[in-house]
Amino acid sequence: MKTNNKKPTAAGKSSFDLIDVDKFFKELNLQKGISFLDVACGRGAYCLAASEIVGEKGRVYGVDLWEEGIELLKTAADEKGAGNIEAVVSDAGKQIPVDDRTIDVCLMATVLHDFVEDKIDQAVLHEIVRVVKPG
Repeated sequence: MKTNNKKPTAAGKSSFDLIDVDKFFKELNLQKGISFLDVACGRGAYCLAASEIVGEKGRVYGVDLWEEGIELLKTAADEKGAGNIEAVVSDAGKQIPVDDRTIDVCLMATVLHDFVEDKIDQAVLHEIVRVVKPG
């Protein structure tokens, strides 16, 4: 596990600019009013885009161990007026700060291999199972 004085594995990198965002979110079937979780969200590009799709009645959670990324996401969300985003510094291998069975869609964009490298992949997957709605 990385310590707080070091950046987490791959902090600051993102696949967001490499994909067709509209097609990606269409495939995820994001809809107004749902809850979306981005685990290891970095600076939150996916969260910001998802917040527009899920709308005011939806909820977007961004969690990351990288404090700088979470602060960048909070600033961008404030500037955009995206009040449906909750960005939290959290170790997903210990606890994702979301209630049980409340998430409709969970995203882990190009991070599972980092969790494997850090030897927390099973703990992270266990937390995701806990927070995602059944079915």
